Amino acid sequence: MLDSVPVQHLPDICASLVKTSYAEKIQVLDAVNVSERFKKTLPLLMRQIEVWSAVFLCHHNNSAECME
Repeated sequence: MLDSVPVQHLPDICASLVKTSYAEKIQVLDAVNVSERFKKTLPLLMRQIEVWSAVFLCHHNNSAECME
């Protein structure tokens, strides 16, 4: 699927998929060049991955303290 997407659209697509604020998404779209948009998108992706990892570990370990 992503093979057909032009590379300049990848940061925009990634920013649209992560759970983040409207302001952060606008910052990605406002960036002029692809390199700058990737630099703004990467921290958003990393943060989302950290959240998903924590949720997965809590679910996998069935840990009560994670549910608090």
